[in-house]
Amino acid sequence: MARSVDNVDQPSAVVASEVKEAIVDYNKDPCTYCGQNPCDWVMFETEICEECKELVEQNRSDKEV
Repeated sequence: MARSVDNVDQPSAVVASEVKEAIVDYNKDPCTYCGQNPCDWVMFETEICEECKELVEQNRSDKEV
């Protein structure tokens, strides 16, 4: 996700929400499956799904997706 650097002195709403999420996740137990906190899936779910959709549209094999 590309971010604009026009207003370097003032964090964007996206950055502020990511920081808030990181703080909230910090207080949670590690993921049951990967053991990380925060879990990679939680952090990158949207990007992963978008990439998979693009691969499907390119008629890639299930293994590649």
